[in-house]
Amino acid sequence: EIQGHAVVEVCDIDNVELVQIVGGDMVEVVVAHNFIGRLIVQSSRQHGLSQILEDLLGFEGNEFYLQVWPQLAGLRFGDILFRFEGAIPLGVRTASGKTLLNPDDDYIINEDDQIIVLAEDDDSYWTVENPLYKYDKESIMEQIMPY
Repeated sequence: EIQGHAVVEVCDIDNVELVQIVGGDMVEVVVAHNFIGRLIVQSSRQHGLSQILEDLLGFEGNEFYLQVWPQLAGLRFGDILFRFEGAIPLGVRTASGKTLLNPDDDYIINEDDQIIVLAEDDDSYWTVENPLYKYDKESIMEQIMPY
């Protein structure tokens, strides 16, 4: 049995199904012109977004990383927001391959979930046992909306 992972770019969206049939779970398909078209439209509607996207997708600065952190299993996503030194947690990729960006604070981290973070390099961040900041959604909301 063949094992591995491949990312395939196709120019015609009609070819996505064929590539998925041939590659199965090993293949992620990207339709470049659809993806780029969406980025251009979104950037035209949000002034400054193109620079942010260039910073995120370029080869300098911060990058996206995914990693399983067994010590975070059982915690709520809201509880891990301040448990990284040098990185910002953005979401979770589940064992089934589902991506949850900015999940609900009450989402429970599973032991095989990959935490999606934004960091400078893959060796520039780590978890800490005690949160760097005590996150309390209710008290924050009371400060923002005192009524």
